[in-house]
Amino acid sequence: MGNQKIGFIRSPQSSASLISKIIDVSCILTILVLCLEYRNIAIGRDYLQSGIIGAFLFVVIAEPLGVYLSWRTRVYLNLLATTVFSWILACLVMMMIAFFLKISDQFSRLAIGWWFSSTLIILSVWRVLLMRVLAVVRSKGQNL
Repeated sequence: MGNQKIGFIRSPQSSASLISKIIDVSCILTILVLCLEYRNIAIGRDYLQSGIIGAFLFVVIAEPLGVYLSWRTRVYLNLLATTVFSWILACLVMMMIAFFLKISDQFSRLAIGWWFSSTLIILSVWRVLLMRVLAVVRSKGQNL
């Protein structure tokens, strides 16, 4: 449904979905870097891999849950709940991986905690802001 092609014309939904995924991945990785910088922790390979895995897990979990479907008919709380659930599930999977591989001691719990919680807030806030902007644009008879 997300990548539907109709003849030679691509569905505009696939472009919006791709842009949302890029914004999500950018937010997740940027917030990790900011949390590490704030704690004066070097951005090493382990943290970078964790960020990439976290972003990948979020997108993979959020896609089937409908986070990247059209927002036009969505209720704010439904979209936010699905986004929050997707990120929390991605965080739990990352913690389980770190626990079972016995590598959790290589990470700053404070920096990772800040990353998990800050990302949760930012992923939700950017969606609410965009939904409000789109609502204003649509109320004026325009469409993006």
